[in-house]
Amino acid sequence: MTERIKQFEEALNGSLLLPSDEKYDETRAIWNGMIDNKPALIAQCKHVNDIIKAVNFGRESNMLVYGS
Repeated sequence: MTERIKQFEEALNGSLLLPSDEKYDETRAIWNGMIDNKPALIAQCKHVNDIIKAVNFGRESNMLVYGS
């Protein structure tokens, strides 16, 4: 885990899942089995501030940000 991702994870009230985490595959699954996206990170936001941090982190890291 890079230092930047570690800092992001520590700043969140929610949790951050990486592809190596046990719950990653279960969490990324959606109702449409034809879609099999594998995001670099999954931020499970608890508060509006988490959403702001996630969007800013994605923008600063040149990552696409999706919400559900």
